[in-house]
Amino acid sequence: MGARTRTAPHLYRRVASCPGPGRCHHLSICWVVEECFMESEVISSCNLCGTDPVATIDTEHHLCQCTECGFIFDSPRPTFAEIQRFYSEEDQYDAWLAQEASRDTLWRRRLKRVLKYRQAGDLLDVGTGIGQFLSHAQRHFRVEGTEVSDNAISIAKSRYGFDIHQGQIEEIQFDKQFDVVTAFHVLEHVPDPSAFIARCRDLLKPGGILIIAIPNEIHSKVRQGVRAVLKVAGIGKFKNYGKHTLPKISLEGTLTEIHLSHFTQKTAAYLMKSQSLEIVDMALDPYYVSGGIGAVVHKVIYATARLFHMVFRHNLYDTMWLALQKPSVADSQKPG
Repeated sequence: MGARTRTAPHLYRRVASCPGPGRCHHLSICWVVEECFMESEVISSCNLCGTDPVATIDTEHHLCQCTECGFIFDSPRPTFAEIQRFYSEEDQYDAWLAQEASRDTLWRRRLKRVLKYRQAGDLLDVGTGIGQFLSHAQRHFRVEGTEVSDNAISIAKSRYGFDIHQGQIEEIQFDKQFDVVTAFHVLEHVPDPSAFIARCRDLLKPGGILIIAIPNEIHSKVRQGVRAVLKVAGIGKFKNYGKHTLPKISLEGTLTEIHLSHFTQKTAAYLMKSQSLEIVDMALDPYYVSGGIGAVVHKVIYATARLFHMVFRHNLYDTMWLALQKPSVADSQKPG
């Protein structure tokens, strides 16, 4: 992984979006800004390819880019201990619970896509949050989940009856491998993307499927368009990533989030191939959860972006969906 150096506490601006239970959607522009100090660390080499040094491309918003593979990441950035503490805050998942019914639609949609690759077996959901996806997946799979947040684990137990493994996936020990491993919007949060993907691969049975959903922050024309609207509306000062992306808010527009890595199709593919995973599918991940005009607008945006992706193989949408396969035993024994 990239070399890390601990630094003094750093001032971060946390941005949240929540216009109210049941009314959140992607184009919401109601933000609450809070400034806080977090222990931080400096990353001096690329996590994906090891290039050292890397180039600073945005000093105001702490963005660095590898001059070799193009990977973009935060440096300085909050330490893992700070991130774990942040996601364990008591009210962190209030918005999720308020939107539980509408989010069921999102998880059913994602499960339907997972079932295209595997219809039964053992499934591990990494970064499972409050366990809502597992509540749907258990109808088809024997399920387990991991999570770093104390609060989310408690909710998963009380709400759905799941005993979630706590901690980083690289440190948790399992007594079996899995047919499917899923990680929905987790990779952008982890300190060591390469180690994360390597561990997910190792936890798969030969021929198993890994599903990754991540933001497409850099190339998304949707984000660029919304950012332009914010600027015209006179609230561009709340942006937290300058020329590259929208504020650090969740894709569903309801949670404050901390993204450490920022992937494009190119860098995501580079990472997966470097970990000996075959890319079965690279598509878009529709994430809208609300109804009303917001959902209508988003469906039009998604349909347009999907058509563009089908024709030109270039993703202009906010998110990426990657289906990856671990080599089977027979494949791994083929001469290189």
